[in-house]
Amino acid sequence: MPEAVAVGRVAELRLPADSVRFKVQSPDTEFQSPLQLPADGWQRLARRSINVGKQRGPVWFHFRVANQTAAEVQRLLEIRWINLRMVEFFAINRVTGRVDTQVEGLGFPKPDHSLSNTSWIFPFQVEAGATVDIYIRAQSRYNVMLPMFVWQPEALQDHQVERYVWYGLAFGVLAAMLLYNLSLYVFTRYSSYLFYSVYAASIIVYEFGLTGVGDRLVWGAALAPVERFCSVHLP
Repeated sequence: MPEAVAVGRVAELRLPADSVRFKVQSPDTEFQSPLQLPADGWQRLARRSINVGKQRGPVWFHFRVANQTAAEVQRLLEIRWINLRMVEFFAINRVTGRVDTQVEGLGFPKPDHSLSNTSWIFPFQVEAGATVDIYIRAQSRYNVMLPMFVWQPEALQDHQVERYVWYGLAFGVLAAMLLYNLSLYVFTRYSSYLFYSVYAASIIVYEFGLTGVGDRLVWGAALAPVERFCSVHLP
């Protein structure tokens, strides 16, 4: 394994791909805990992003985080790819034996304590001078892609406010285009305006599905809209 990623003194950190190893779980095996995984068989990522393409079964990811400060730190791991049917989080302190787990995904109800509508968020803590092993098991009908960020809780809250402002502006522009062209069709009866309105509506729904705004704020946990619109564009 590569060196642990230092998270004690930073407010925001994008996890580099070279700090992560992955293992594709065989369809005829089942591991309920990363402690059951064989030590060999972990692979480096061939891409500069944390993306292993389409896989039939779950994929395990492993990296380490270290706290080089003299105080315990609380951190949040953000996975900024909402289109995961299942994502399991394990934080293991091999010195104390503490294991923190959490399960999220489109196939599970949204918990009341969820911290984000457009990402998967997993809290963890690292004691002073300690190193924690992080394991992620993810499954998706599309690419298994995990853009991961480590945040201080306050920094993530500020970032999400800014992100929602930009989402609001983008969807507002698209909605204005839709209504403008729809009104032109109503008054002129030119079919080109109607076709453009349908096109704008499809873009809005697609972006709702891609960003996760639709799943979390519009149609809930239903997978059909996400699969229908994202499957047209995702490799």
